[in-house]
Amino acid sequence: MVIALVFSVYFLLSKEMLSRQIKQVVYAVFKKNHADYIVHVKRVFDKAFSGFIAGQLLESFIVGILCFIGMTIFKFPYVMLVSVIIGITNIVPMVGPFIGTIPASFIILMADITDPMQVVWFIVFIIVLQQLESNLIYPRVVGSSLGLPGFWVMFAITIGGNLIGLPGIILGVPGAAAMYRLISEATYHRLRQKEIEID
Repeated sequence: MVIALVFSVYFLLSKEMLSRQIKQVVYAVFKKNHADYIVHVKRVFDKAFSGFIAGQLLESFIVGILCFIGMTIFKFPYVMLVSVIIGITNIVPMVGPFIGTIPASFIILMADITDPMQVVWFIVFIIVLQQLESNLIYPRVVGSSLGLPGFWVMFAITIGGNLIGLPGIILGVPGAAAMYRLISEATYHRLRQKEIEID
């Protein structure tokens, strides 16, 4: 995990240089029209991943706010601290709130160790919040930031998750958004060539 983190930092710091080098290789190996399309595909994927990160951060902020409101209504302790934990861990798609539930439950238990039922009710609250997040908030917010319909967001999560687990969930949505745009562009181009208009 540490190696992956260090690698990610180096990659981000060297992104512009690597991008330029890859572009040089592409234009050296392929014909110009093919190289132009390859570079275009790369830009589409870059934009999709940037949109995914932005959407994920916004969605996590919304979940943190909803957690704060819900905990305030039900009078749970340490509202701000727990809401921040849930919001931050929610950056991990779909399963984030459950990850944050572990330390959050411990904090709530320590607030009043004589009332363990408070932890049970908190877990029930998080389950309801997670269902709201995964079925309603996530597809709309992240899909909107990517220009991807909510149906395809859920489809990408389901297929990606079933194939390779959490990495599939994380990579599936921006990957699907990029493919959706490329297929849409290709379809529109073919229809224009055939002079066909479809409402």
